[in-house]
Amino acid sequence: MASITRKSKPGRAGRRSGARGRLLAATETLLGRGEAFTEISVEDVITEAGVARSTFYAHFEDKGLLLLELRSEERRVGKECRSR
Repeated sequence: MASITRKSKPGRAGRRSGARGRLLAATETLLGRGEAFTEISVEDVITEAGVARSTFYAHFEDKGLLLLELRSEERRVGKECRSR
């Protein structure tokens, strides 16, 4: 029987999406400060996101794929806004 007094911990999928989201948000923050993407290092991103380097590479093969993911997320949000 599940405990009713303890909150359940997020599963692996929940933790992964959280870390991925933090990495994307960290990149947006760094870009929002006016830093050029080519000048932003993986170290900058993981420091801003508060995750380990291994977490970065668990989600993205390299910095270029991070940028592509950020771009496609922005497109998705833009389409949602236009459809309202």
